[in-house]
Amino acid sequence: LSSAHHRKSPAQRKKWRQDRDTTITTFIKVLGGDKPIADLQRADILQLRNYWQNRVTSEGITVHTANKNIMQISAMYNLVNDIEDLRLPRVFDKANLIDRGSSDKKRIPYAAEYIQNTLLNPATLRELNQDCRDLIYVITETGARLSEVVNLDRQDIHLDAPIPYINIVDRDRELKSLKSRRCLPLVGVALVAMRRHPDGFARYKQKENAVSANINKFLTNHNLRPAGKLHSLYSLRHSLKDRLQKVNCDYETRENIMGHEIEGIEYGLGADLETMHHWLAKIAFRVPDGI
Repeated sequence: LSSAHHRKSPAQRKKWRQDRDTTITTFIKVLGGDKPIADLQRADILQLRNYWQNRVTSEGITVHTANKNIMQISAMYNLVNDIEDLRLPRVFDKANLIDRGSSDKKRIPYAAEYIQNTLLNPATLRELNQDCRDLIYVITETGARLSEVVNLDRQDIHLDAPIPYINIVDRDRELKSLKSRRCLPLVGVALVAMRRHPDGFARYKQKENAVSANINKFLTNHNLRPAGKLHSLYSLRHSLKDRLQKVNCDYETRENIMGHEIEGIEYGLGADLETMHHWLAKIAFRVPDGI
């Protein structure tokens, strides 16, 4: 791991390493054996590209997944080339697959009506443990990433403030971007859920991948993914963004809530807590009895 990854948590570093170990193993398999980096030829890269193209066509692997694998190998190749001043040819140029939109479908949002009437029906998630249910509720109303919620510390949860909120910070882990640092007001079912977890989700801290797999498996087994794999826990983030857009929340505030970088805007504190609360309260779901 380079110094660029020093802020990663142990779990993030482990995943970072595992992803690249898998990528290298796949590349060696495609080549039919290991090979010195200096011996790599353009033909080897095209062989890797064809391997992923065939998997996209025959197995339904997404173009995004294929290109992510290729780009990880390319990044490692270029880094070693630069650090060691090997002056190797740029064999990975234009190696990515072209996304024509036919095989790389992205996750889609749950409809607001489906969330209110089905996912927030207490009977629907009854067989899922309380912690997982509450994580779903928090994500539903805040749009926070699962990793941001499971890693909240006690000092990041402010339930007694005039506007209750959670503070997303990079204290002991790396966030996706600088704009991911933000405060998110708690409304509706998110506030109910966080009141049950004033100290955070200790059971799942640094285990976001495991809990994500667990929740998505539950959604699959209980027929709660109407669009199949296109619906997932992460779809709730997409839903929140769509719901904000439908009530005419301005673009900058939407992106601040989502923790996205805004093109062309490098400075400023972004939307304040009161502004975000105004818009999130507008779209808050009715809290069902017994939730």
